[in-house]
Amino acid sequence: MARIMDVLAALGDALPEIDRQSVARFLRYGEHAIAVDTLCEQMCERSVVPGRIVYQKIMRLIADLGMDVNRYQGIVPLPREEGS
Repeated sequence: MARIMDVLAALGDALPEIDRQSVARFLRYGEHAIAVDTLCEQMCERSVVPGRIVYQKIMRLIADLGMDVNRYQGIVPLPREEGS
């Protein structure tokens, strides 16, 4: 799913390569929900704080996949202020 890859690209090196590869591997096998779950868990574990726009994209992906947005709002670190 291109939208998940866009989020990975936006996060850049903030998320280690090994974690980006894990997400990409799930995408290759069509496991979009697992890919998003893995992305969110790794962001939490590594304290990767997205910008507001990236956070919104992640939450939209979660909703579009029929996943529990409220659960993931408690996992993904809240967005940082742009420019900080």
